Amino acid sequence: MSLQLAATQLTAGNTDIRYARMGLYLIPYGPTGDAVVPNAAGTLEFLAEAAVVPHQDRQFLVGATYGTALQMNLGAPKALGDPDVGKAAASATGARIAIMNPPFTNRSNMGDKFADPTQLSLRGRVDELESQLVAVDSELDGFVDKNSIAPLFAALAERCVDPRSGVLAMINPTIALTNASGLQERRVLAARFDVDTVLTCHQPGNINLSQNTNINESIVVMRRRAQERPPPPRIGSALPEIPDPATTSTPAGGSTPGRSAGARFINLDRFPTDDAEVADLFDAIDSLGPADAGVLPNGWGELSHWPAERIRGGDWTAAIWRSPVLAEAAARFAEHPSLTPMAAAGLWPHATGKQSMKAYRRLEQPTRDSFPMLKSKGADGQFCIEATPDEHWEWTHTGTPPILDKAGYLLVTFGQRTSTGRVTAVASEQRYVGYSWMPVSGLSVPQAKAASVFLNSTAGRLLLMRNPGKALDFPTYNPAVYDKLPIPDLEDRHILGTLDDCWEATRNMVVPQYRDGECEVRRLWDAAVCDALGWDEAEMAALRKLLHAEPHVRGLGYGQYGD
Repeated sequence: MSLQLAATQLTAGNTDIRYARMGLYLIPYGPTGDAVVPNAAGTLEFLAEAAVVPHQDRQFLVGATYGTALQMNLGAPKALGDPDVGKAAASATGARIAIMNPPFTNRSNMGDKFADPTQLSLRGRVDELESQLVAVDSELDGFVDKNSIAPLFAALAERCVDPRSGVLAMINPTIALTNASGLQERRVLAARFDVDTVLTCHQPGNINLSQNTNINESIVVMRRRAQERPPPPRIGSALPEIPDPATTSTPAGGSTPGRSAGARFINLDRFPTDDAEVADLFDAIDSLGPADAGVLPNGWGELSHWPAERIRGGDWTAAIWRSPVLAEAAARFAEHPSLTPMAAAGLWPHATGKQSMKAYRRLEQPTRDSFPMLKSKGADGQFCIEATPDEHWEWTHTGTPPILDKAGYLLVTFGQRTSTGRVTAVASEQRYVGYSWMPVSGLSVPQAKAASVFLNSTAGRLLLMRNPGKALDFPTYNPAVYDKLPIPDLEDRHILGTLDDCWEATRNMVVPQYRDGECEVRRLWDAAVCDALGWDEAEMAALRKLLHAEPHVRGLGYGQYGD
């Protein structure tokens, strides 16, 4: 529709121009009336065209039981036979530049305007095209997934771009640059392209580049790799170097110490609103040299570099932070040798979903057979680091409720708004269950208290916020996120004692909302973590203040002020 609108505008003043001569093609989507190919998958039909995916027979040796081999030839999916599709596919290959906004549609929603049998057949067609693609390019196994349709479009674009010097630019959900499901996609793209630039706007309410969506989106620009580059130096294990707390950014045109050359990450404080501002933004970016980093002129934001080693490993998390210092610090904490993933330490969060709660009911008043639960998670939920049950439930059957087998002394958030929440974890001397909170098994009472202090500290929050789930401003954290979340050694007597003592000292202190900024209780948590792990308290305080200023934490963009 966008292409047709553009063509209409172009032809408005020249009636001699024809669509067919402009290289615009409407690709069939949905029922085709063909008994062999009953449904067409739109642009993904390019994958059935030999110009995009060569139809090489794949040979397998089978049936060796009798000492002879049976040779089987498995052909490619049947093409539509539509001449326009063939012309479009041929014209798309070898492109010098491909610009794409992949649909972020869940596969279950494909063709939702059609009847159920057509939708089912359409999904089958896409699966068939995907199988052919993976058969000729085995590295794409795991690149595409069965939930989102977007990675298959990215794979198609990769095949269409010139294999020597092509450029691929995509609009992606910013969370796709961090989530576990997109890891293989990022690694494959980074193996075949140099990631040149990632641009994200962090101004609340002005975060999307696509229509009909309100999620954070980023522009990713990649160039075909011309030659292999040497890896950057190994990342150190010390607490990240933090600038003067009064300075949140490097000077315009200045370089940032400790950063290896790699991808440019442009974090905007606002989007341009007209052509003149677009030109001004480009000039601001262009005013910095290829290796420079710093604040962009005219209040556009900040440019930084992310090491090629991390890009190739699939860590593109610099896009989710307005402050490059926080991005670097969060990455270094994730790699810190003093911290161990929760799963490796034998700690397991237990999610309680809607299905498992069908055999339970909430009560207005507690009874002899009811049990307490942590339900609320926002500003009106947990006010302190000590867990406070806010609902009572009962099992609708007799005996001990099975959910109590998952109770724990430590409970971690399943998700909360990053501006209005108060705590990421709570602990208690009693074992509780939660609905919006996940109990963690494998901990003693002192260990649960110590873990809750670390998870609520600046270091703990930075680690948790690296994996935001569905949205930056309202992340969701499933058990798999916590399995990989690094925490200190809770068997260490000094670490355990220091953090446990801090929990006791702060257990009754009301914790302000994240957007309220600096407060005494967060300072005490950070001081305890630094004491326990031998980190510099002043550096941690600088990180804490930068985190307070993050737009999706504060709820306001850089340079903006509330009433």
